[in-house]
Amino acid sequence: MTLNDSKTEWRIIDDLKLVRVVQNNETFVFLNGTLLANSKNKFIVVPDMINYKYCVVIEDYNWWHDNHYDVTEWMQQHLPRGENHAQGMVVEFDTAEQRDWFLLRWM
Repeated sequence: MTLNDSKTEWRIIDDLKLVRVVQNNETFVFLNGTLLANSKNKFIVVPDMINYKYCVVIEDYNWWHDNHYDVTEWMQQHLPRGENHAQGMVVEFDTAEQRDWFLLRWM
């Protein structure tokens, strides 16, 4: 799609690919290969394109309330900045590998 005004031509390229994977009554949603959410609505994976960080938003407050101490203990043991990776219910990671280990452990 191309938009024109008197000074600038804007091109909008929409190449997003949304894929839903259903396995054993559990749904996983991927956008451009990145896991966005699962059927339990526990996490949303948010790519931070400005700061090039990897973020996970914890969507389920009840889950966070019940697991907060276990998650922060896990962060202390496995992430370089420990619990400082978490800002409220948003967890920032330095690498995709850290984010993936977090998701594998807590999904």
